[in-house]
Amino acid sequence: MASDLSVEQLIERLRRSGFGSSPDENLPNVWPTPDRIISIGDELDCTLNRQYRNHFFSCIKDADGRAVISRVTKFAFRNRSGMVIDFKPLSAFADGAVRWLSNWLTRYREILYVWPETKHGGLLWADEHTPEPASECARRWIDERRTMAAAIPQLDLDRDHDLLVLLGLADWVGCTTTNIYVADHALNCVFLMHHHDKLVVDCRGEQRRQALISDLRSCEGCFQDCSHYECESDSELFE
Repeated sequence: MASDLSVEQLIERLRRSGFGSSPDENLPNVWPTPDRIISIGDELDCTLNRQYRNHFFSCIKDADGRAVISRVTKFAFRNRSGMVIDFKPLSAFADGAVRWLSNWLTRYREILYVWPETKHGGLLWADEHTPEPASECARRWIDERRTMAAAIPQLDLDRDHDLLVLLGLADWVGCTTTNIYVADHALNCVFLMHHHDKLVVDCRGEQRRQALISDLRSCEGCFQDCSHYECESDSELFE
């Protein structure tokens, strides 16, 4: 595995790869343009501005309100160790959309860069108001990051430990107001695990973007294509 990046190196690589970043160019925060955004949510997000709803997929639920994807063999981590199979998320987010994300990333054997949404010029992994994640692996991993605030760490999802860290971080996002980014090593796609229980995806290259959309549509019975949806609150929030 390559060495961790500095924040400055990540910002420069994101810029060269064509990703829109934060208005503060010293922060590696990415938000896609309306024509590039893809969202995968536990439910519809009525706070999302209508121009960003061009491709939105929501998790289909069973009679108990649990995401159907959690019961699909393809997304059940059956080929991993017991500690991954037995992981019990506290949030619907980690039990739904993130199962698709981990499958997509492990299929291509990607090494991931991981970083939190940044504030005030630094990487804010946690503060005194942040509850601990459910996963012990994620808890230890975050503790290590607190002493490495200037580095952008990596995860190798071929390793069960690192997959558990990703699942634990997703659960942390699903239970807090924290947002965390993951991106493949080549920075082909950036995935924002957003505290509104959704993934916000930006991919460079239309072919790669369409491949991801096709993959979501092929997950029959797991996701509903809700693109261009409307909410009753739209007139109040956006007009």
